[in-house]
Amino acid sequence: ARQELDLRVGIAFSRLQTMYFRKHFGRQLGKQMVTYGPCQIPTLWFCVHRHVEIEAFVPQPYWQLNATMSAGGASFQARADQGALWSEGEAMELLQQARHAIGAAGDEVGAGTSLQISSLRSWSSVYKRPTPLNTVEMLKMGSEVLGLGPDDSLH
Repeated sequence: ARQELDLRVGIAFSRLQTMYFRKHFGRQLGKQMVTYGPCQIPTLWFCVHRHVEIEAFVPQPYWQLNATMSAGGASFQARADQGALWSEGEAMELLQQARHAIGAAGDEVGAGTSLQISSLRSWSSVYKRPTPLNTVEMLKMGSEVLGLGPDDSLH
């Protein structure tokens, strides 16, 4: 019942708006329709909200501590439990703790075994802003690439 009511209200109000705006702004509007649907307002809010988030996005630098360890021809990767570190001072402190731990571990392992930091790598990367919502392009891709109809693409 709600779907039918939404459809009837949407059709009736779309027709009313279109006639009103064509009468008052016919030259600018041309033959375009002015549509209304109960879902359009919340959907527009999501789009505007996402656009504001994208416009307000400011990249922030961060640091990670990763280690590659090898022994006997085998190697493995290790990453600090903290993940991304948002303070350079905190990252440098963690690196110093790792260096100290390596030194202590080398003493415990015994003679003939060496543990050392062989390289330190630093780089900068920039992530682009998130792309805005674009339902039309998503539907086109769903149709062209996946062979889906619009209804299937949206669900």
